[in-house]
Amino acid sequence: MSYRGGAEAITPLLNAGADPDAANVHGVSPRSLAMTISNYDTAKFFDT
Repeated sequence: MSYRGGAEAITPLLNAGADPDAANVHGVSPRSLAMTISNYDTAKFFDT
């Protein structure tokens, strides 16, 4: 995950159907990680 948002990586993944709430082997999802580390540039991509 990029600390600056990474729209060039995030947007195509979401457009292809990636689930921002899918947890990894540690139980952490991209959405929860973005909020936990206060990465609001990334979190804005997950706003519904």
